[in-house]
Amino acid sequence: MKIKARLSRRTLLQGTTATGLAFFGPWKHNHAWAQKTEKPILIGLARYQKRWPGVAIDVPGNVSYNGYVAMRELIRAIERAGTTNNIAVIKALEGHRMSAVDRMQHYDAWIDPSSHHVQQTVYLCAANDKPVDNTDYFKIVTALKPEDVKDPGESACKLESYQDTPSYEM
Repeated sequence: MKIKARLSRRTLLQGTTATGLAFFGPWKHNHAWAQKTEKPILIGLARYQKRWPGVAIDVPGNVSYNGYVAMRELIRAIERAGTTNNIAVIKALEGHRMSAVDRMQHYDAWIDPSSHHVQQTVYLCAANDKPVDNTDYFKIVTALKPEDVKDPGESACKLESYQDTPSYEM
């Protein structure tokens, strides 16, 4: 099924679409994505399951995935800036592009310099009727390009100027 529509994230985040298929953020697609690759996520999954055996959440969810990616990109921005100065790090993050492969997504992501929002692949998923194991919950129905789902209201965002932002360095 190919869905071709200009949908904002706000519309998608309301839960379901007109097709009745559930929408999940990038964190829920990782297992489905990994099934078509060299399975990079399964290495982390094995460590997670070994560290927390028998937990109710057998596959890390959005908090784990987003926290990992956010911290990784913050560390990379500090390295690019060559300092922990917050203004320099902000500038290193603004407009930064993250490869699709690095994020286990279909399309490159970037940080919008005018809003500081990450623009990324948005997935429409359904229950997986042919799971390869007991953690293979979802199948990807379609992957929407970030530019096709970018909220048109992004341009209204007015960030504080660098001059008005307190500067800190660790």
